[in-house]
Amino acid sequence: MWHTTPFLNELEALYVDLNQNMGCFRSAGGIGAATPAHFGPSSYHFGFKRDNRDNVINIPEKKSSNVGEYMACLSESIAARSTSRDQERTREQAEVDEAMQILREDVVPYISDMFFEALELFKNSVSRREFKNLLNTEEHLAWLTWHLNRNNK
Repeated sequence: MWHTTPFLNELEALYVDLNQNMGCFRSAGGIGAATPAHFGPSSYHFGFKRDNRDNVINIPEKKSSNVGEYMACLSESIAARSTSRDQERTREQAEVDEAMQILREDVVPYISDMFFEALELFKNSVSRREFKNLLNTEEHLAWLTWHLNRNNK
């Protein structure tokens, strides 16, 4: 059985939120002459609410945006970025394939230090361009030999 205390109404006014959805601890204070009177349910929120006319600030209107439109725009952006990366990878792979074809035409043995050095060099776009801009087999082999000797020192 629930015991009622003589100050139950005052305690509820101090500690219990009348709107149960908002929580249960509204304020803290003592019970006595300085304790404000209980406002009651009809005026509970109005006592704490600021007058709408006080300190009026002109806030620009929010742009009405649809979440679906935002998500569609975001998806398009991600897809475009992904496509751009895929195209870059495809272009880079095409350059590597072209450099490898030149290497095959120069008859560099597949299982050799020179071949593996070329594979490492072709990972770098500047090295690929240097190799592709050389004019003939002799220049290609000299370039690869120079890099191979430089890295073995």
